[in-house]
Amino acid sequence: FIALDCSPIDDINTTHPEFRLGAGPMMRYYDRGTLLKTKLRDYLKTKFNTSNIQTYFAVGGTDAISYYTENGGAISTSLLIPGRYLHSPAGIASISDIEKTISILSEFLANINNQELLKLKDIYTNGQ
Repeated sequence: FIALDCSPIDDINTTHPEFRLGAGPMMRYYDRGTLLKTKLRDYLKTKFNTSNIQTYFAVGGTDAISYYTENGGAISTSLLIPGRYLHSPAGIASISDIEKTISILSEFLANINNQELLKLKDIYTNGQ
């Protein structure tokens, strides 16, 4: 399961922000409800066809938590669009980040097959 969501960033109040608008999508490897194994994170980064996707630890969470924990759990992560002021009446996101997120996810889904699903299952079951 891949939760497609937004993630709050603070790139205007920080001298050297870790995450910023226009830097592309983000992928959480750990938050309050999910833990993405290192091998699985690396596999997804490769399959998302980018080594510079912003990966990070987060305190919050997305809908991936429910899929990760319910009925024995499922492979889950979040592909996130960085944004400012997300829990306010007027959030801000970069159109290029949105377009890149759509492109990454579309390419990933177009190339998934039974062999890739078995590889994911093996990584999830036996990976670290």
